[in-house]
Amino acid sequence: MFVILVQIEPFASLVDTVRCTVPRLLLNRHPVGSFQRVPLRRGDYMELGDLADTVRRLAEVLGWHQDICQLIQDHEQKGHAASPGREGAQQR
Repeated sequence: MFVILVQIEPFASLVDTVRCTVPRLLLNRHPVGSFQRVPLRRGDYMELGDLADTVRRLAEVLGWHQDICQLIQDHEQKGHAASPGREGAQQR
């Protein structure tokens, strides 16, 4: 199950609605919700730290590194192109 945890209900408790046999993965800077309890449920895994770094490492392990790098580059280019006053700077 892949869930983005937030502090607002009903989303904050969504991660707890799956059966205890379903593996859960938390990618976050700090443990939150039921991931604050020790021990974690069997099959739970936490990777704590900077989310961008964590996603890049996960993408490497899964063989998606080039795909993620391309998505990030495309997103950054769109962000720069959409920024006011950048059109002239990009054409030079």
